[in-house]
Amino acid sequence: MPRKWKEVRARAISEARLDDQKIAAHKGRLLAPQLGYELAQRRQNADIELKELPQRLQVPAVELTYILQGQLDRVRVATLRAYISSLGGKLRITVRFGDEHTRHH
Repeated sequence: MPRKWKEVRARAISEARLDDQKIAAHKGRLLAPQLGYELAQRRQNADIELKELPQRLQVPAVELTYILQGQLDRVRVATLRAYISSLGGKLRITVRFGDEHTRHH
């Protein structure tokens, strides 16, 4: 007899076979390279040369490399903000505590 996903999920969590934090971390690792690719595409579309960015933004070149590789956990927030701003974007940070969240603009 088919069961609802909600029931299956609840049982898996109660039996410690499913961990939301591990799932979120894995999802982040999977999506990070895509974000790096999208940011690189935006830079190219804006006709900004990668080699000019470290001096232009006054940030370490290695951190720009991390951004483009999607390794955002290795980048300072100030560097990410400067990179995104150079492309005309705005960085927004959301912090979640269970069902509650706050945003930093």
